[in-house]
Amino acid sequence: MGYQLFEQAATEILYKRPKQPRFAEIDKNFFDKIDEFFSSLQLYLHPFIACLTLEGDQLSQWRSYADDGRGFAIGFRASALEKMPVTILSVEYNPRTQLEEMIIALISIYIGNQKES
Repeated sequence: MGYQLFEQAATEILYKRPKQPRFAEIDKNFFDKIDEFFSSLQLYLHPFIACLTLEGDQLSQWRSYADDGRGFAIGFRASALEKMPVTILSVEYNPRTQLEEMIIALISIYIGNQKES
């Protein structure tokens, strides 16, 4: 899903948005380099993702993630999770917002790369 979002954002930046002078040099080669970098990481990095809720008894969680209520509920103290080497983020379910955030991330990588050059 993340890779598809990356492809969609790259396509949007390259072909669907009017080029701003500051980002006119962004081309396919830039996205190929990002793709190559993250593809190589897949050989030894395997991220683990878990979806949790702040509400202890949320019916939508039971229906979506627990085989329609036939699963188990495990509680965690937020303070214990914060001490772990993890990044806690909120989930964004809106596809358009996901795309916009990916576009912002890619342009930020581009800008950061320009400063290092």
